[in-house]
Amino acid sequence: MPDTITSEKKLKKIEQQDNLDEVLYQFVRLYDRWSLEQQLTGKREAEMLKSIESFNETLEQLDALHVKIQNTIKISVREAANAVSLQIESDTGKYFRREVQKFIPTLDSSIHYANDVLQSYKNTLRSKDQNIFDYMIIAIFLGGILIGGMGLFAIRRYW
Repeated sequence: MPDTITSEKKLKKIEQQDNLDEVLYQFVRLYDRWSLEQQLTGKREAEMLKSIESFNETLEQLDALHVKIQNTIKISVREAANAVSLQIESDTGKYFRREVQKFIPTLDSSIHYANDVLQSYKNTLRSKDQNIFDYMIIAIFLGGILIGGMGLFAIRRYW
């Protein structure tokens, strides 16, 4: 029996040793796997950092490009606005000239009519002024005759 106990103990020890060896083997495998994952994670982290740096550089380039595009758009908008403004100015000028040309004959006839009316009015005023002057001369002449006639009458009476 002691032999069986020792052999059982030996078997247990061997089983325990086998179990420990198996646990150790599992641990080593797990450690290898973990180590490999750490390496892969480090590589992925390095790749991700490179990607992030590349992305940041791309963003900076896009920011610079954004500013250039804004400036180009501003210049284009100004040029287009100036071109449209000049075209509108030209078109409205042509339109107004055409419309004014339509009224020029009417305006010319109105101006001639106004000149004729003014000339007639001036002539009427001159004739009235002349008539007033004529009446004044006649009145002075008649007044002189009347005064002279009264003077003669007075002289005759007293003489």
